[in-house]
Amino acid sequence: MEWVGHCFEHVTIPLTTVFTGTFHITANQAAWIGSAFSLCYAIGCLLYGPFSDMYGRKIFLAGSISALAIVSFIIGFIDHFSGLVMLRVLEGLIAAAFAPISFVYAAEMFPPEKRLTAVGFILMVSFINFS
Repeated sequence: MEWVGHCFEHVTIPLTTVFTGTFHITANQAAWIGSAFSLCYAIGCLLYGPFSDMYGRKIFLAGSISALAIVSFIIGFIDHFSGLVMLRVLEGLIAAAFAPISFVYAAEMFPPEKRLTAVGFILMVSFINFS
């Protein structure tokens, strides 16, 4: 599940020229589309661990998958730069649920002798995403 955040984080990099032309902005301004996601993703990673401890991991995983699908769909229809940045902020906060929760969830679901393999598979999928 950690690959979700990495996928959404890097998807806008090759689209910089499209954004500059569509929104009539500079490349520096277009960089905020990715930076807004990354900053909020980092902040969200710090928040979801304690929240999932209090309210349950399944709720956050299921809710964030649903919310991420909705926000990502809406982003496809945005025609204002500021709206896109704001939705990328929201998308970063939502996508951040996967990394911290998936590792803890794997540790809780697998017996001690299989935990390393489970976490290894999570990391493998994350690294494959960068290829």
